[in-house]
Amino acid sequence: SLPIWYSDSIVNSVSHTRSAFWTNNGTWRQWEAYDCVDLDSVHNDGERHIPYIMFWPETTIHKMRAWAKYQKPNGMIMEELSGGCGGGLTYFEGYGRKMSDVTSMYIVYLLELYRWVTDDKLRMDVLNEFWPYAKKGAQWQLMRANATGVPGYLQMTYDMLGLQQCEYVTYGSVFHLTAMRAAQELALAAGDTAFAATCAKALKRGQATLQKSTWVGDYYAAAEKCPKKDGKLSLMVDALYAQVLAYSLGFGNLMPKENIYKHLVAEVKHNYSPYGLLVMTGRSMKKHMQDNTVWMNGSPNHGTLQLWLRNSTVTDALKMAALEINHYRQTLNDQWNTAGLVWGAGEGDDSGLPSATSHYGFFMTEWHILFGLSGQFADMSKGVLQFDPHPDFKTSFKFPVILPSFMATIEAAAGNYRFEVITGTATLKKLSVRGTYYPGSTATKVQPGTVLTWKM
Repeated sequence: SLPIWYSDSIVNSVSHTRSAFWTNNGTWRQWEAYDCVDLDSVHNDGERHIPYIMFWPETTIHKMRAWAKYQKPNGMIMEELSGGCGGGLTYFEGYGRKMSDVTSMYIVYLLELYRWVTDDKLRMDVLNEFWPYAKKGAQWQLMRANATGVPGYLQMTYDMLGLQQCEYVTYGSVFHLTAMRAAQELALAAGDTAFAATCAKALKRGQATLQKSTWVGDYYAAAEKCPKKDGKLSLMVDALYAQVLAYSLGFGNLMPKENIYKHLVAEVKHNYSPYGLLVMTGRSMKKHMQDNTVWMNGSPNHGTLQLWLRNSTVTDALKMAALEINHYRQTLNDQWNTAGLVWGAGEGDDSGLPSATSHYGFFMTEWHILFGLSGQFADMSKGVLQFDPHPDFKTSFKFPVILPSFMATIEAAAGNYRFEVITGTATLKKLSVRGTYYPGSTATKVQPGTVLTWKM
């Protein structure tokens, strides 16, 4: 039931593995890009990570172990394992900037592994090994947010926009909210109820600060309290990226649903281009040429958010994502070398040609679209696997199901639901579609070839 353009793109996206390699000591490493040879930058890895964590979960575990090794004493996770974007490499020493989407993403990774891994022993091994580092990371987040409720003056993957000079940045604020929610769940899993309460309190405070600081009535401004006044009411596409991660983990809305919807409407109204959504509007493109570019994660994330809101048809929700992806499929014809940015249609270059970074993983946030379509929610620590497909798929659909080292299909046809395992094993205690549960035992063990059917 996936759109053909989407199926084509995610299948070809796995060509991205060409920039990865195994080291002599048996660990997995990957370049940020061919023209930016940093090793395993956390924020860039986060954008491309879904097929890796699902098909080769050990690669994510290898990276988390290396990132933990170079964690700062104050809890901050270093941006990357080595720096080499435009210069020489310093191998495996830890390197980088203070960022809003690095330490926070490390925390998200751990909860993804804890909830999605189907092997009980591996799940607990991962939690026990990495929770101390994730907790220290959450404490760093809390320290950075102590003054206002959200962390300010931090760099982010959208570094060319220069928003690290601002006290309030929507993108970083939403990452903080997601990190606090993830840390809360991890603390509960680790039996640390006191720290879970601390994170819950920080989440509530951060949500209030976000609304007061950057909500301007019909969208979240990119930033506030910046040294340059021309950025005050700017609109940044993908400012709500971490809400995508939150949806995939089953957190629901971290900010009012109506505000998310208004923000997405504003993105199309103000940032539309024939090649996808421009990264930034509302300030002079003569001064900020980078604003006239389509960053390839923006439009897919826009589509995923629209899908989860369930306010529009699938076609309408994914219109911007399809526009961007089809530009690569049908015009540039270069799906095995998707750039990070292409020129837009504002002031200056309006060619739609690649602008920066070759063989880049920005566009691979498109993998979250799958969860928005099928409504997949998994918490394998409790044996829970649930689906709430988009309303466009009323009585007939077939979706892939992916978890780390586990693949299946979920299907509806002729009044029945059908779940078939392709690879991997799992113990399911609560398998359901739209609230209708498989009526089997309280612990159904499934393996390749297992087929479960039940009435709709």
